[in-house]
Amino acid sequence: MVKEMKIQLTQLVTALELPMEWSNHSDVKKLQVCKIASSSSSQPLCIIYSITVLSDLSWSMYVHDRKLPPATCSVLRSFPTTMDSESLNTLIQTVNNLIVCPGHPDPNLVRMIKAKKCKKYVHLMVQ
Repeated sequence: MVKEMKIQLTQLVTALELPMEWSNHSDVKKLQVCKIASSSSSQPLCIIYSITVLSDLSWSMYVHDRKLPPATCSVLRSFPTTMDSESLNTLIQTVNNLIVCPGHPDPNLVRMIKAKKCKKYVHLMVQ
């Protein structure tokens, strides 16, 4: 059974169709792809999106270093809980076309929002 899962994972890696800014960092236990970009020419490169598929073919996604559970995102909800090559390539293409704001990193703004007791916004920004 474990060998069968590894073969399937290997098949996923072989069938990858990665867009230009994406990198493959897979090994025998997991498939990992990420989009590396910068917000402007003066900013350093960073990982924007990361998708991991484990040997049981379950998957997870991170956006700006934060885990994004598929159930919380209407775009991701339509994808199966286990990946095949077609679903994975569609997921990568879908994610590649997303525009996601990383939030506002200014600590003064975060403190101000906390002081005004805007809990809804603080939760979204500093989660």
